[in-house]
Amino acid sequence: MPELSKPFRTHASVPRIATAPGRAVAAVLAAAFAIFLAAAPAAIAQAPEANAGPRLLGGDIHDPDDAHCGGRPAVSIAGARNGAFSGKVVLASNQPILQLTAAVGELRQGEAAIPASRLRVRYAVRWDRSMGGFRRPKGADILLESPPARLPAGKVDVWVTVDVPRVAKPGTYAGELAIKLEGGGPLRAPVTINVQDWTLPDTQDFSTWVELVQSPDTLSVEYGVPLWSPEHWRLIERSMRLIGATSSRVVYVPLICHTNLGNAESMVRWVPRGAGRWAHDFSIMDRYLDAAVKHMGRPKIVVFNVWDVYQQEKLLMKRAPPGADANQVRERIGDLHAKHGYGPAVTVAGPDSAKTETGYLPPWSDPASKALWAPLFKELRARMARRGLEKTLMLGMFTDAAPSKQEVLALHEISGGLPWVCHAHYAPKDKLHDIAEVAYRTTHERIVLTMNPVRGRTYGWKQDRLRAYHFRAAAWNQMSCTEVRCVPELYLTGDQRGIGYIGADFWWSIRDKRGLRAGTVIDRYPQSFWRNLEMRGALLNPGPNGPVASARFECFREGVQECEARIFIERALTDAKLKARLGDDLAGRAQKLLDARQHALWRQKGLTDEEIEPHGSVPSWYRAVKYDPRSGKPQLGHKWFLTSGWQERSRMLYALAGEVRRKLAGR
Repeated sequence: MPELSKPFRTHASVPRIATAPGRAVAAVLAAAFAIFLAAAPAAIAQAPEANAGPRLLGGDIHDPDDAHCGGRPAVSIAGARNGAFSGKVVLASNQPILQLTAAVGELRQGEAAIPASRLRVRYAVRWDRSMGGFRRPKGADILLESPPARLPAGKVDVWVTVDVPRVAKPGTYAGELAIKLEGGGPLRAPVTINVQDWTLPDTQDFSTWVELVQSPDTLSVEYGVPLWSPEHWRLIERSMRLIGATSSRVVYVPLICHTNLGNAESMVRWVPRGAGRWAHDFSIMDRYLDAAVKHMGRPKIVVFNVWDVYQQEKLLMKRAPPGADANQVRERIGDLHAKHGYGPAVTVAGPDSAKTETGYLPPWSDPASKALWAPLFKELRARMARRGLEKTLMLGMFTDAAPSKQEVLALHEISGGLPWVCHAHYAPKDKLHDIAEVAYRTTHERIVLTMNPVRGRTYGWKQDRLRAYHFRAAAWNQMSCTEVRCVPELYLTGDQRGIGYIGADFWWSIRDKRGLRAGTVIDRYPQSFWRNLEMRGALLNPGPNGPVASARFECFREGVQECEARIFIERALTDAKLKARLGDDLAGRAQKLLDARQHALWRQKGLTDEEIEPHGSVPSWYRAVKYDPRSGKPQLGHKWFLTSGWQERSRMLYALAGEVRRKLAGR
């Protein structure tokens, strides 16, 4: 039985890119982060008028630049039971803001109340300039749970988020936000939330497909903590709690190293037992799955990563990481292939698991692979069966590049016929090389969107195939909050089940010698580049003590919640018996409201009524209908959305869902 090869130099050999700092460096980074937070607002917002004291302005959660803030400072929210909804005010001051604090008490409606424990106050600040401009999320995007002790003169967004109880009485609840700061205040703003008589399902039961991917390595690099240390696990669990709020239930368990997920290690370690024999340490995998179940919910898919493009023969990726010399990268990739025969990399641990190194197994097409991997997969299946997750298992991943027929045959036999996951430009066939099922796929092209529902409606949530849309590269960082909110519903009303392969905490954590954010953990392994299909955007942000939500994340979550209300109504409208129970009046009003919402999704894209009207279902390259990011239309659409009555549309949607529910219940 073959021994593992010696490890190949990995991310440490990539020129000019720093890796995970030690604890001393981490302390310096923490101090720098505090300075960045303190300096952030000054860099972004216009200062208030000279000699003006601290004051509150009205704001919109979709306007992180506060370009349209003003008017009466009030937090006014529309929502439904069992959901989370946000609003904000803008604190403006021409003097430095010191010792800022804000609090909101319970919200009351007569004798009924939403307790203060269900309300959160956060403070939005901007990224610093260490993040490159085109990759840097727009405006005050980082939602801090505690404000820095000192903020410069300018504007600070104060967010209020209400987690509405499942048992909340419908109606309008009111309270007050009180803001204090040194030398000013308290400043007060009314807080109201209109709760409709409809209950969102628990996130575990959402029908909208959402996939946010967690990155253990990003957290290790960002915060300078060793992989799988107690502090690292705390950070991972913090990410998972946020991810779970979106209903994402996909978990990746890399069985190989150095993949396009940027993972330095495999989650199952290989322990030598001599004479070519191996044992396997599952402790990291088990703890990771335990954390996912606890903080995200029961997984719908568990992906065992067994293949990536560095195993493809004659593959030489032309792209180099930021700051790297392309010729050197090619030489290293060629050296890897020459030495190790394109085989999968795994983490090898000593008997006490204290020391690890990277070794390489024979290629999957080598007959020796079966003897090495079959015992591992037998144990994996047994462990997942004990968890009740045996039906969630899939193999990952392939992209525009795919494993060979020989590799697929070998993996199909070794894994016991597990299906595959694919994230690519175009949808592959239902079977990989006519052998293995492709059970979950996200694609960037060749999808269908419905522009004008009057000319033909599609219902992505009804699709039998699990197919979602994949926004490649740094798209999630570059989108406006209005677009992020509308994306789930826009694609759900096409032929997709939802949105997938989104970076959760895959932010730019790799710094160059100047301290600038030069890349993601993916950049450490150029042999696994997917070119422009990689996750280079993230919906979570680095906070001083761990991952925090972004303004985009909260808008995205509200958009997903609205998808659930839409699906609830459409289930009734597309079922002949249920539609008959609604009656012509309610069914007609329901369809009219949903069509108006769909029209608004495209108006948010910057299209005019005249551009929308002639088109029914359109392919994803809808630049053909005059939508082009370079045209300025996204900016026009963003401005339109802010003044279009989006909150009233949300209120009407949840009210309609409640009316449909009562009618179907015979009330």
